[in-house]
Amino acid sequence: MTAFSWIQIGVGVAIILVVLRDLFHQLLHPHGTGTLTRVVTRLVWSVAGQRSALRPVAGPLAVGCVLATWFAVLVLGWTLALEPVIRTHFTYGPGIPNRAAVIDAFYVSFVGTATLGYGDIVPSTTVTRLLVPFQAVFGFVLLTAGMTWILSIYSPLVRRRALARNISLALATDSLSGTPAIELSRDFEMVATDLAMFPSTLFFHDGDPTSSLPYQASQLLHALTEDGGDTGIRMLRSSLDRFAGALTDSEFPTAWDGDDTRQTIDRHARAHGH
Repeated sequence: MTAFSWIQIGVGVAIILVVLRDLFHQLLHPHGTGTLTRVVTRLVWSVAGQRSALRPVAGPLAVGCVLATWFAVLVLGWTLALEPVIRTHFTYGPGIPNRAAVIDAFYVSFVGTATLGYGDIVPSTTVTRLLVPFQAVFGFVLLTAGMTWILSIYSPLVRRRALARNISLALATDSLSGTPAIELSRDFEMVATDLAMFPSTLFFHDGDPTSSLPYQASQLLHALTEDGGDTGIRMLRSSLDRFAGALTDSEFPTAWDGDDTRQTIDRHARAHGH
């Protein structure tokens, strides 16, 4: 093989490693988000989040686009790595048309990553027989990672909506001191932790103001009184500051980043159409 072929294989392997790194940061790192995930999610929000008709599906659409990007980039990496050796290290079954090597490499990469494995083009050397099965392994890891990610963000979304409804109830009944304020403070601390671990949940929109945390947090902040003697209110104000900090410290910097707690939370509410 030529030097260019080795460089191409190296680039393909590097691309595969980028996807694996993204998976690790998204699913296993406690406060991390992969580069691909961050870029794709921000791009989806910049399009869907600015349109009221698309805003309700912005979060699910971002997750779907990230999964599709992982798959596409993984296939691209395998295609680049296999194209230089597809003619010399693979055996073609009968009836395979004469096509460009890159098309065959893409075909093998696609069906291998999708764990289909039709068997019409198979590895014929020891090295490729050892390496090509990793396509299916990575494809299975990608499928499992996608399902794990979807299931893992369900609980944070439920906690966020429950907190919004509790805030709505507290505001409606004028119960913003003492024990209710302490309980809301604890809930805010949990949601702030969720945002640090699952920052992509920032882009899930709730159209109903009662269950929309961006809206209810803004209403709560404006309703709080300056009661320095109430422990519950002091704790709640501190938790709101931490919540705003979680918004601005997120790996998804957006237009709702503000100079203080009130500005950040208000901008967050407006970004979600409230």
